[in-house]
Amino acid sequence: MSAKLENLAVAAGLEKVNIIRLPKKGSTGSSVQTTRQLNSSPMLVRFCSKSSKLGFSICELRTSRLQVGFRKGRGNKAKSWFFERINKIAKLLARLIKKQREKKQINKIRHENGEITTDNTEIQRIIRDYYQQLYANKMDNVEEMDKFLEKYNFPKLNQEEIENLNRPITSTEIETVIKNLPANKSPGPDGFTAEFYQKFREELTPILLKLFQKISEAGKLPNSFYAATITLTPKPDKDATKRKLQANITDEYRCNLLNKILAIRIQQHVKKIIHHDQVGFSPRMQGFFNICKSINVIHHINKLKNKSHMIISTDAEKAFDKIQHPFMIKTLQKAEIEGTYLNIIKAIYDKPIANIILNAEKLKAFPLNSGTRQGCPLSPLLFNIVLEVLATAIRAEKEIKGIQIAKEEVKLSLFADDMILYIENPKDSIRKLLELINEYSKVA
Repeated sequence: MSAKLENLAVAAGLEKVNIIRLPKKGSTGSSVQTTRQLNSSPMLVRFCSKSSKLGFSICELRTSRLQVGFRKGRGNKAKSWFFERINKIAKLLARLIKKQREKKQINKIRHENGEITTDNTEIQRIIRDYYQQLYANKMDNVEEMDKFLEKYNFPKLNQEEIENLNRPITSTEIETVIKNLPANKSPGPDGFTAEFYQKFREELTPILLKLFQKISEAGKLPNSFYAATITLTPKPDKDATKRKLQANITDEYRCNLLNKILAIRIQQHVKKIIHHDQVGFSPRMQGFFNICKSINVIHHINKLKNKSHMIISTDAEKAFDKIQHPFMIKTLQKAEIEGTYLNIIKAIYDKPIANIILNAEKLKAFPLNSGTRQGCPLSPLLFNIVLEVLATAIRAEKEIKGIQIAKEEVKLSLFADDMILYIENPKDSIRKLLELINEYSKVA
């Protein structure tokens, strides 16, 4: 029997065999242990087999190495195996990136006339022309911008808050931002990841400090800061229209570090500029606040006898991509943001360019003359400040009648670019609302 079990152990690649003989009824029972050292890889097999002839059950076969970290050894071996091969142009790398490329592959696109093309050159031309036009500067009417901003009272920062924004960048701020960089994110055009900056934080902090101080003094960025990469991904369950593609803009991490420092500073004072109706990208604000507000408004309307009310939901197409840079700068100036802080923002949006990565191929670069960069930590706050101009105008406009609940007139709920309007007397209010939105869209 021992010979049979030893043969079984050899076949299974085991180093130690523990055999437990189960006693029969009325017997005392005994056990037999057989040990054999093997050079093969250790493994663990658990099984139970009963035999009426032999009258015993094999309950456990295990290796002696199991007790000294079998899994750890196997895991390290697998990691080293991948490490040796992951940067080799071979089948392993091809298999790993195949599914990822398939998700981002764009094999067809729909023309404006409704026809679908599958020609790769034509797809590249259509997509590049579309995004070049989308990010083009379409407005030079600076006087109209000034007139619109002068119509309404926009919130302003005081002198102490402005000085806080304009204070010199410190090494502590840089170290804090590097520590909190999100992991497993795509690198920028320079190829450096967040893990690189975190690994060499102590060495890079003084270098970055000198760089940011030079930017603050000169009001100019290195040319590499302006370069961005646009990666296109088809949205699930969407057709082949170019408008339905998800565009992700990736900047250098050096640029993102600077933007994050600026975002942290303005976020301390953003509540003074942005009304509490806006819950998107606002500290300690949640999206369900707007849901509760809408439910309360509906309950209030149901109690009224005269139900001449409307709740309207609006969503601007490509809102983040259509913000005009001159209007954004003028809005910041209207909020009394000036000095070094404003000069850095002007430099960031001075001459940005982008390359589209389409089906693993880089297209010709084009300028980004409009829009705030999605993925940039400063962009959501800048967008909210620009949109607050429209929200302030709607609240101030008497011809747009909101729903009166107790002493408060409720007009708006916002989550980033998603806007809900609560309107009373829709016949007159909506007419004035559309006029105001059209006027805003001509300047912003």
